[in-house]
Amino acid sequence: MFFEAVHSITEENFYVSFAEAITFPLHLHRSFEFFVQIEGETEVSVDEKVYRLSAGEAVLVFPFQTHSYDCKTAGKYEIVIFSPDVVTDYYIQTKNLLPVNNTLSSGPIAVDDADNIFLKKAAAYRICGLFEKGRQYRKSSEESHHTVLVRLLLYTNENFRTKCLLKDACATIGYDYAYVSKLFKRIIGMPFRKYVNMLRIRESQNLFGSGSKSITEIAYECGFCNLRDFDRNFSAFVGCTPTEYKKHIQSR
Repeated sequence: MFFEAVHSITEENFYVSFAEAITFPLHLHRSFEFFVQIEGETEVSVDEKVYRLSAGEAVLVFPFQTHSYDCKTAGKYEIVIFSPDVVTDYYIQTKNLLPVNNTLSSGPIAVDDADNIFLKKAAAYRICGLFEKGRQYRKSSEESHHTVLVRLLLYTNENFRTKCLLKDACATIGYDYAYVSKLFKRIIGMPFRKYVNMLRIRESQNLFGSGSKSITEIAYECGFCNLRDFDRNFSAFVGCTPTEYKKHIQSR
């Protein structure tokens, strides 16, 4: 699982996309995420629940809920991602709460002309208003940990190309090492070091596809101290060696 900083730190963030199919791994961010299936089928995982959406069905993912997408039948979908700052009143009302069920019946939301903050707010509040009808919520125990987690994840995104040790991150954000270590593994689902290496491997894949740098250059640029460590982690995450991956990229 990974953290999307772009949808977590920008105030009044508002993003809309239409496409035929989506398959996206487990991730989380600070924004609300509205996904509506217009045609086809998509399996959506939100926290530990899995919803299979057909035409006319949608989900609203709350801030910091883990979620993923797996296209089952290509068709068409709309996705709207908006910051809590766009729907302040709704965010305050539902703070410390999570929906028992994230699904709702909905068609696409008209946002084609949302070219200013007032129209964006109107579209976002309409989504929240539709979702709110007959909604049941449960208490969330995670709210007090979110600030710590976001600060840690932002630190990681900025520093994974360096040594990036958890003890240094804790010193920077001002929290106890043991507390942060346990919190990170519980919410993100993996140890801090594994997450850092995952970011490094994702970056190395980008570098393989965007230039002619050597494997050694890419390994060190992404934060690995030696080739052996790079090879081992790359094989674990990608399923092949860096050499095999590079040959595959160059043959396309």
